[in-house]
Amino acid sequence: MTSDVDRLAAIVALIDRIDDSLGGCDLAAFTAHPLLADATAYRLLHIGENSRHLSDELKRRHPEQPWALMVGFRNQTAHDYFGSATPIIWTTARYHLAALRQLCSAELDKGTIQGD
Repeated sequence: MTSDVDRLAAIVALIDRIDDSLGGCDLAAFTAHPLLADATAYRLLHIGENSRHLSDELKRRHPEQPWALMVGFRNQTAHDYFGSATPIIWTTARYHLAALRQLCSAELDKGTIQGD
């Protein structure tokens, strides 16, 4: 069974990979490179999957985080409900991950998270 620590660490790593791959990229460049959009969507899907399995206790400590929306995004991406909605993937990757990364890092830094 995977612990909250493992899942939070995975989320941080996925966000870092997204940030590294997007670099100085803008929406036009992102849209022009479908493999980059696919890789970003894949990583966002896994962020949603990891967040889905975080403990209820951890999620209750952070009600400001839209946990249900993250899982919903995961489901929509996994089932291709967006089709090729590159602007949605871009916006999520560029503007909605910094707070999540900060939350995950803060939880990991506390060192008080219980394993499953």
